[in-house]
Amino acid sequence: MSATGHYACAVTALLACAVYYNASNSSNYQINAEDYMSIWDLTRTTVSGQRDGIVLGTTQVGYYRTTICRFLCW
Repeated sequence: MSATGHYACAVTALLACAVYYNASNSSNYQINAEDYMSIWDLTRTTVSGQRDGIVLGTTQVGYYRTTICRFLCW
């Protein structure tokens, strides 16, 4: 993700959900870096490595439900 310099599969999937439910300023074409990094933090995603200048993250499955509620419930 060039907008954030970070990538984690779970974070990306949750951001797609947020876009679908209009809970993010991101779109299908442009990532809102603040929203992406908020989800990264809320899911307690940790750095697992780096590749080609992108920080790669790992997310524990147990944090998905909590994050969905925090981020999408308004």
